[in-house]
Amino acid sequence: MKRFILITCILSLAFAFQSQGSTLDVFEYNEAQIADGLKDLDALDAYLNQNQSITLDQLLEYQPAMVPSALKTNATGFASGPDNFPAFCCGCALGPVGVLIVLIITDGDIDEVAQSGLGCLAAGAIGILSYMLEEYWWWLE
Repeated sequence: MKRFILITCILSLAFAFQSQGSTLDVFEYNEAQIADGLKDLDALDAYLNQNQSITLDQLLEYQPAMVPSALKTNATGFASGPDNFPAFCCGCALGPVGVLIVLIITDGDIDEVAQSGLGCLAAGAIGILSYMLEEYWWWLE
């Protein structure tokens, strides 16, 4: 029990000190950058008002420069796996079965499968590390 408490405290402190690194003020903004970013949206809005029946797929095909990058990719920044569950988490939580699920559902998308495989490897590394800490830290008893 002492080992578990000590390892938990060490990991908690490591994560606590890691999160103290930024002193960035979140509430500061540059109005010029915001206005510049909104100019692109104004042009897109005007185009959509003229062509109200256009879909996002058609817009991506005919006018890809008008579409903001946030609409071209997944908004969360993660690779979207099965049912919008990140592929990395699927591989990490389910291991090789998760990799297989991602492979089947995404029709062999190599990027998704690679993310799932990295999740599987991360889970394996965490398991091996926890076993080694439990087995070889005999001096903590």
